[in-house]
Amino acid sequence: MMVYSYHSVTNSIRHTEPIPTIASGDWYGKLYIYIHNMMKRFLDRLQKTRIGLVLYNVDARELPQLLEHNKYARLEVANICDGAYIGIRNTLSLLSPLLQSPQQNPHATFITLFINAVKEAVKWEHSTNESPNMQFLGKYLPFPRSLDPNDADTYRIWDARDLALDVDKYFSRYMEFCNFEQISVDLGVQMKESNTIAEKWPTQLKLEAGQECPHLIEVYTSIKI
Repeated sequence: MMVYSYHSVTNSIRHTEPIPTIASGDWYGKLYIYIHNMMKRFLDRLQKTRIGLVLYNVDARELPQLLEHNKYARLEVANICDGAYIGIRNTLSLLSPLLQSPQQNPHATFITLFINAVKEAVKWEHSTNESPNMQFLGKYLPFPRSLDPNDADTYRIWDARDLALDVDKYFSRYMEFCNFEQISVDLGVQMKESNTIAEKWPTQLKLEAGQECPHLIEVYTSIKI
């Protein structure tokens, strides 16, 4: 096992310069440069910020016994709110008291991540059919040239099938099934009408078929020689 200090990792990223390229179709190269620059900006900011970390190696359900109530302006709980884990009602019931009260901070926010909610709602409606929407995905990905289920193009189509879903429609059905409205009433919490901290669907497609990512285009043009 190799252990790196924060200082060594920071220096390795900060001192690595992107190699200029004139290959307009080199998307992996563009992506590398984009991620490199993003990480460098993050590390530059990190060096100017005072950060303290306290780690608890416990079940998340034990945290209310260890943390101070009405203290935190932000709580991010990852996907323990999914039905397969603690669930949204139990997550909010256990951890929302840790948030600052509205009197202390009217902008205090509880951030949840639902990884499986849309998939679960789709299965309720189409329990026997999870076939990808080939008409939609074919605009973005090449059709498989082989009937082999292990073909790389087949894998890409299968893994991308959720990108063709109407996520808002299925998540609305998930909220109805889990009775989000009643949970809000019972626990005294309210879902924001629009997200202010993280995107609602950060991994969904944002470009039409054939459009190029403006961030990667900018990266390419900024280093073109």
